[in-house]
Amino acid sequence: MHYFRAFMIVGLMVALAGCKKENPTNGNGGNGNGYTIDNYFPLAVGNSWSFKGVQDCSDGQSDTTYLNLTVSEKYTWQDKSVFKTLSNEDPSGYMVYYDNELRVYYDPPENGGSYDIILREPLEMGTTWEDNYYTHKIASVKMQLSVPAGSFENCIKDEFTRRNVEPPVEKVKGYMAYAPGVGMVKEYVEIDYSDGSWCKALMELTSYDIK
Repeated sequence: MHYFRAFMIVGLMVALAGCKKENPTNGNGGNGNGYTIDNYFPLAVGNSWSFKGVQDCSDGQSDTTYLNLTVSEKYTWQDKSVFKTLSNEDPSGYMVYYDNELRVYYDPPENGGSYDIILREPLEMGTTWEDNYYTHKIASVKMQLSVPAGSFENCIKDEFTRRNVEPPVEKVKGYMAYAPGVGMVKEYVEIDYSDGSWCKALMELTSYDIK
């Protein structure tokens, strides 16, 4: 169902330890812990994240999916580092630390295609932004989470709602959570329909490898 973001971001869609990172800002956009976007979505060739997604609907239908996201290539465009990603071995997006935000392009950015914004600084409660379909708001910078890949603290909670939904959909909302030094660890989406039915989707990190 195309209303699920999961993973709209890079088919989704974060190196940190021991690795030289591309710092997207001057470092003043942190959340009090000194973290910036590259901490919450570290990118380096070889980084990978595996997820398990479960979708349940009020009519009894359910589905389970598995996603592996890998950074396969890095190149330079307009003095910015572009990270090409693969989703289950298929091309899924081009991610760029761009000034105070992390963008995902669905075609090579040098081709002038559209992009969505994954995160924007300052990484603090109340920060808002819009991408092509969704309105985002950072609702927490201290979220604690336990998923199959482990337990995480000081997570950013990005709450989102979809704008301009079309019948029979009435509302789409959810959140994505990012852990420092790891990336996205959880995504939750709810879809409400005009006839009272609904669908819910949950995607959680099962394993990761940060170079």
